[in-house]
Amino acid sequence: FNRLYEKYKDKVNFVMLNVSEDKKTVERFLKDNGYSFPVYYDKTQVASYTYGASSIPLTFVLDKGGELFGYKMGVLSEEALEDAIKTVLGDE
Repeated sequence: FNRLYEKYKDKVNFVMLNVSEDKKTVERFLKDNGYSFPVYYDKTQVASYTYGASSIPLTFVLDKGGELFGYKMGVLSEEALEDAIKTVLGDE
């Protein structure tokens, strides 16, 4: 995710939601692993409820209008995520 965030951050909004860990733990994890993508905290689980998230990890891809393009439950490969990004951007 971080490589694709760095590559597409000017074209795509990445929203990483944390639903279970405390902020201090997440910030330490991000720093220790050199991650630069932004993380948002869904403490009240409003976003999880809105998108029907029932498991983690879960990846949603939305188009420019905010409509759901697709989603993947479980781990998503870098290649699959980049293919989805390119498709939504019209690069394929």
